[in-house]
Amino acid sequence: MKIKLSLMKKYIYILSLLLFSIACKPQNKELQEAQIELEKKVQSIESLLAFMDSSIILTPADHEVNDTLKVSDFRDAFGLKDTLVIEEHINNYLDSIKFVEKLLYPTNYLELDYYGYDFGKKISQSGYYTTPTKEEPIFLLKKVFFKNKTTLAVNDTMVYSPGNSRKGNQIESSKPAAKLAIEVQYQYPIINKVSLGIVNNKISLPEGDIILKKINKNEVTLIMPKMLEERIVDINAIYKDGNVLKKKGMSGNTLPSKKELLFFEKVLVIQKSTLKKLKDNEFKNKKKLDAYIKKNVPNEPTSTQQLFTGTYYFNGNVSSIDLFIKKEQNIFGKRNILIEKNAYRKLEENTYGYYISTDTVSGKDGLVGIDGKWKIQPNFEDLKFKNDYYYSGTYDDNQNQLHHLNLKENKLKPVFYSLDELKIHKGNLIIANTNEGHRKLFGVINAKTGETVIPMKYNYIHIEYGLFTVRNFDNKSGLYDKNGKQILPEIYKSINIFSNKIKTSRSIEGQSNSKYEVFNFKGVQLKE
Repeated sequence: MKIKLSLMKKYIYILSLLLFSIACKPQNKELQEAQIELEKKVQSIESLLAFMDSSIILTPADHEVNDTLKVSDFRDAFGLKDTLVIEEHINNYLDSIKFVEKLLYPTNYLELDYYGYDFGKKISQSGYYTTPTKEEPIFLLKKVFFKNKTTLAVNDTMVYSPGNSRKGNQIESSKPAAKLAIEVQYQYPIINKVSLGIVNNKISLPEGDIILKKINKNEVTLIMPKMLEERIVDINAIYKDGNVLKKKGMSGNTLPSKKELLFFEKVLVIQKSTLKKLKDNEFKNKKKLDAYIKKNVPNEPTSTQQLFTGTYYFNGNVSSIDLFIKKEQNIFGKRNILIEKNAYRKLEENTYGYYISTDTVSGKDGLVGIDGKWKIQPNFEDLKFKNDYYYSGTYDDNQNQLHHLNLKENKLKPVFYSLDELKIHKGNLIIANTNEGHRKLFGVINAKTGETVIPMKYNYIHIEYGLFTVRNFDNKSGLYDKNGKQILPEIYKSINIFSNKIKTSRSIEGQSNSKYEVFNFKGVQLKE
């Protein structure tokens, strides 16, 4: 049955429109056309009233055995949570929110790692409640606490920026932030469950009745007030074994209200009466037909509650359904939270107070201090933090160039080597490498000073217990201490470092067996 609202509205004016739409035509022809059109309208209204008055068809598939289903045809059941549980989950979620910042000199864009999807999951027992935009929490940024211990009062709502799925706010300060004071205004729906099946096919609610019109294998048809359909959160279609089926799709149409149906019944009587008179040639001209209709057409009903019919399709035969409908009024709450920076972004913070910022005029990157002022001018592109002493970026067309941060001179200087790893070891030492032809050469750099501690000439370097095992291109190993002093020469087949001693093996010319020796951490040989 596909009678849409636009068509319903036409019925209200059908008789009057019938007359005015056929003006300026020969009299006998316009009456013939009126009769044909009226017959169509009578048939349409009769079909509508027949559908609304048709019997309820319930054939739940409790005993069907031919609908072979897979695990993938089912889903977790939607369930309800107690209000206190919802509040607890919302509070825990709000406490977990962190922020990230993007310094855009002379401003700072602050962004929350909040997602509407995550918030919606706090509402339902399982599955998720898709939070409508108008029900999303409002985050009011009250105050920003900066790294240099100063503050800024903001009192502005954090919003989605174009193309961004997270809420944020751009403040007029170039200083890096430490914490944000935020007022959260949130709401969530009160959701009720109603169950419909062969025993109970009608539920009466204050807003109107929900009628289970049909269950036919995997198809379920419902009739309800339009306002209730708009508040449906989820539907559990119950299979015969109690599991919940996945939904394949749905189709629906708006139906006239009860008052409109009564109106159509009256109109139908008038239409049939008019049709009979037309066939009996009781109307000699348009004027008489017009007068008859004007006299008999009832007044249009006002402020009527529209109905909705929807047919839902599932992956298997349905036995019964659970409808989850939210009430018209939500529960509202408010909380003040103090949030910190995202832990991952904290790892990117420089210990010495240097922060990457993009100049909004030139579009290039530089480093600002905790006061928001440039420490290193924005002359770089795609500047990225590596560790406290190294950054990568494009400078003078040298793409992805590694730069060393010179703390004394406040400069980023390009270096000839790459970092084997980002970890800085005790004594500010870091393993680096460079290329020589087809070979990669390894060495050790003092990351703070940029000085070479172990020359970059080895095939392999490994650190353990603060000592560096090196292997040359003759496949011989030696050992350096943290100061770059070589404590064992490169003559060993293997070097194994333990918590308090070093064990080695080496080949002796003219001997078939290896020689095994033990040393302390200063390279002094010990007796086994």
